[in-house]
Amino acid sequence: MEDFLHRIGAMARDTDGKLRHTAAGLLMFGHEYEIVREFPHYFLDYQEHDRSATEDERWTDRIVSSSGDSVTFISAFITALRRT
Repeated sequence: MEDFLHRIGAMARDTDGKLRHTAAGLLMFGHEYEIVREFPHYFLDYQEHDRSATEDERWTDRIVSSSGDSVTFISAFITALRRT
């Protein structure tokens, strides 16, 4: 698994040669506590817009990290796919 994560850029070797997560790896696969510790102002906000929406509708679907179920990019992506 570590080899795969290294190959896709989710992990990289530090100066001691030890594999550590990258910022991308953390945002894609990390836990909420770790993400917010590294990025204190992190807030994921996915908005789906419909061209036929009225002027009063700002979006037709929205996923935010504060909803508790979609913290990482991957989990938000999966949630959005399931809604379509």
